[in-house]
This record gives sequence, structure tokens and C-alpha cells, in this order.
Amino acid sequence: MNKIDKLNQLGELLKSGAVSQDEFESLKSEILNDEKVIFNTPGRENKTPIQENVNKDKISLKPFSDSEGNLIKAPDIQYLNLKDLTDSEISILKPFLRKKQIHSPAEMTSDEISIANKIFSALQIAQMNSERPGFNYAFGSILSVLSAGAALYFFTISPCFIIIGAGGGVLCSIFISCTILNKVDATKLDKTFSYIAIALSALAIYVYFK
Repeated sequence: MNKIDKLNQLGELLKSGAVSQDEFESLKSEILNDEKVIFNTPGRENKTPIQENVNKDKISLKPFSDSEGNLIKAPDIQYLNLKDLTDSEISILKPFLRKKQIHSPAEMTSDEISIANKIFSALQIAQMNSERPGFNYAFGSILSVLSAGAALYFFTISPCFIIIGAGGGVLCSIFISCTILNKVDATKLDKTFSYIAIALSALAIYVYFK
């Protein structure tokens, strides 16, 4: 910055009241004598980006699309002290990480996973996982329905299948369904299939005793 620019900046500071007339004259003299002058504006320190981020780590936050195809932009945060997150940082990061945990967990960066584990408890993360569309326990959910359906079928065709086929199918279906229903991160679809399996098992038992 040349002398004219410095004098113009000093004049603006005087007009705004940031410096007094005496300070103005002293700084003006230093400028004219070609001495290095650094202006400190009120409420803000002169720090370089390196100084501002000396205790912070560079992080990677990436945008993603939710289940409806809407693009969710990442917060404009490039540096964080992961050991000491501020309340304002947490309030900005929480909504973004919550949505990404629900809609696109596979796309979470290692930094996002690390931050989420600091912000949310294990129970909160499991509850977020339960809000996902689709299955979290696809194999078990489908198997429980198939087992109950097979048990109902065996009960209707022949008594010889009752103990081995039908009985085993009912027990398998009920056990898997109850296990899934007790999972905190079971989705609505997981639970729906489990309830269907239990209903089919109950119907199979009813047919047997009928």
C-alpha cells in the first residue's frame, strides 16, 4: 500500500471516529516518514489466514442429494478445531450432518463421520438411521415374511410338514421379526415387513388349530 492509500485510509478512520485527532496526526507523521503502519479496525485483529487457523484442521464437507433428488449444499466451513467445536459451529453442522446421515450415509467423508460422532450420541445416530427410506435389514425382513408364508403353506397341504416345515418356519419368522423390531435403527420398511411376517405366522397357527 503506497502513502496516498494509507493517508486515504487514515482519513476514513478519522471520519468514522475510529482514531482521535491526535492519533491521526501521529499516524500521518509516521506515514509521511515512510514508517510501516498497520491499522487495526475496531473489533477486528489483523491476522493472516494461517494465524487464524493455526489450531484448526482442514476438513472436507461435501454436498449430496437427498432421497427426493434435492441438492443439499455443505456448510462453508474449511477449518475446524475438532477437539473443541464451538456452539455456533455445532448449530451450523448439525442439520447438514443429520440429513446426510439419513439420506446419503455412504457418501459421508471421514471428516463428516468424525464430526458426527462428536456431535451426536450413538443412540441419536441409530435413530437417524431408522429414518432412512428402504431397508436397513433387508435380508432378515424378507426372510421372515418368506418363512411365515412357507409355514402357512405347509400347514394347508399336509400334516407331515407341520413339525419340520411349518413349525420351523413359524419359529424362524417370529424370532427374526422380533429381533428386527427391537433394533433402534430399523426403518419403517423393516418394521412393516416384520409385522406382516408376524401376522402370517399367527394366521398359520390359526389354520393349524382350525
